[in-house]
Amino acid sequence: MILRLQSFFAGLLAVLLALGAAQAKPTSGGYQHFEPVALEHQQHIQLSSLGNFDYFAKVASECCNATNKGAFRTTDAVSVTGARSIDKAQSYETGVREIYGGASLSDRSFTVIVDGRRVNGIADDVTVINGRTTAVDAKFTDDWATSIRNPNSPNGNQPWAVAEQQKMVDQARNYSVAFDGGAIYHTNNQALAQHYARAFTDAGISNFEFVVTPTR
Repeated sequence: MILRLQSFFAGLLAVLLALGAAQAKPTSGGYQHFEPVALEHQQHIQLSSLGNFDYFAKVASECCNATNKGAFRTTDAVSVTGARSIDKAQSYETGVREIYGGASLSDRSFTVIVDGRRVNGIADDVTVINGRTTAVDAKFTDDWATSIRNPNSPNGNQPWAVAEQQKMVDQARNYSVAFDGGAIYHTNNQALAQHYARAFTDAGISNFEFVVTPTR
């Protein structure tokens, strides 16, 4: 009987020693030991994980869709009529507004204080993107090479041309203050978009986007 008990305890001791050695081994090779979670805690962990996923997905979306980080978005073409540049520009503005449905004058009007000055303005249109009110502006050019908005055009360094170029930057700054979403600029000319995307950024303006909307 004593021998049987000794054999039993010896076997039990061997089993306990083996288990202790197994638990002392560090996890490796990608294997990890996880303690089981009580059922009442599993739902909380799952919801927390989903919350984190939503947050980082939102951040990734904002990062990857940040304005002017790569090629400009392109929309369908809009019809432009008229013989004079001013007529074409007005026609282009109408076409861009039709993309968004056309907001009322009161919705497009704004008053803000910029650099200590009271500024009144009217956007070409207004839309809501990701819950943020955003100005819409149409910038048509008949010929970028000769446009006074182009500083490298023949008259680009004339005082009236420089004033027009500065007006573009001032307008973007006003939009950025007046509207949570800043502004979306539609233009038929990619060179204009490239130039003023740099100009706005250099001026410290970040909440804007240029979109190429061709004409037909």
